[in-house]
Amino acid sequence: MEETTNEPTTREAGKRRRLGYPIIIATIVGVGVLLVVQSSFSSGSYSLEIDAIQEKSSRYLGRDMKVVGIVSEGSIDTRTVSGRVETTFKIHDGKGHMLTVLYPHNPPDPFKEGRQVIVEGVLEKGGDGKDRVLCQKLTVKCPSKYQEEGLADANSDDYYRQKYGGGASGSETK
Repeated sequence: MEETTNEPTTREAGKRRRLGYPIIIATIVGVGVLLVVQSSFSSGSYSLEIDAIQEKSSRYLGRDMKVVGIVSEGSIDTRTVSGRVETTFKIHDGKGHMLTVLYPHNPPDPFKEGRQVIVEGVLEKGGDGKDRVLCQKLTVKCPSKYQEEGLADANSDDYYRQKYGGGASGSETK
């Protein structure tokens, strides 16, 4: 008489191990997708115009935001406060709306009056009671140093034809 054991054969054990890998991989992928979706909802940074901030500033107080503006002439004030450098400046939108920005660092090299900047930070009430952005990230949009004069004009096709001959877009007729 043969004895029967309840132990799985080598073949059955291999199948069980192979079934475990897809489950593990599916779980990892699912958790990854969940984290990506959650982070996209929690980032909550507003991209705003200066006039919108001024109209409803109480709505945006304490919230992360991104604002694009031009550094106002004569508004840059860089000083050392408690051993660290702070830069205060104003940005405008070209329509008469202005916003004060406090950047608690040295500004980047291309930072100048009249340059367009992207300010990312939190709207707060300053010591004077006026709204300002406590800037955590300052990006200066500067004109390309590689762009030759005349390329931004509507006549850039003519410029390329004169400089390189032929059509600007490679659509020459033969």
